[in-house]
Amino acid sequence: MAVEDSAYRKREELLFQTIRNVTSLLVALIITMGLVVYYRDSNGYYYQREVGAIR
Repeated sequence: MAVEDSAYRKREELLFQTIRNVTSLLVALIITMGLVVYYRDSNGYYYQREVGAIR
């Protein structure tokens, strides 16, 4: 009985750690994408568009 409880507890711990790691990864990706959108180089985009139109 104790061995089964120990195995069950280890499985639950591993599941919790995996869920926590996946959640951390998703949060990091969301933050990164938010920063990319926030700091996008719109002036550089318009400059490239104008230079392309001149050629």
